[in-house]
Amino acid sequence: MSLSELLPWLTGSGGAIAVMAAGGYLLLTGRLVTGREFKRVIAGQEKLEQANNVLIESLRVQREQNSQLLNSSEVTTGLLRALQDLAHERRATAGTQEAS
Repeated sequence: MSLSELLPWLTGSGGAIAVMAAGGYLLLTGRLVTGREFKRVIAGQEKLEQANNVLIESLRVQREQNSQLLNSSEVTTGLLRALQDLAHERRATAGTQEAS
């Protein structure tokens, strides 16, 4: 066999070896992930998404409770003012009845 006949085999084999070596290097250094690792990452992402959805729902419920608490405090303040006004009116009425 002459060199010209071996040259395509050598370059093809050399290229294949170079690609395999580069792939192995990337795989070993963590820059290239396997299907199993990718599925694990996707599963972890789904768990994080579910946890995020739970937190979002918790925040929505908390905001709703805060809103209800604010409304109830406004109602309580209104009732206390009405009672205070009623007490002032009764004092004023009692004061005018005593003076007469």
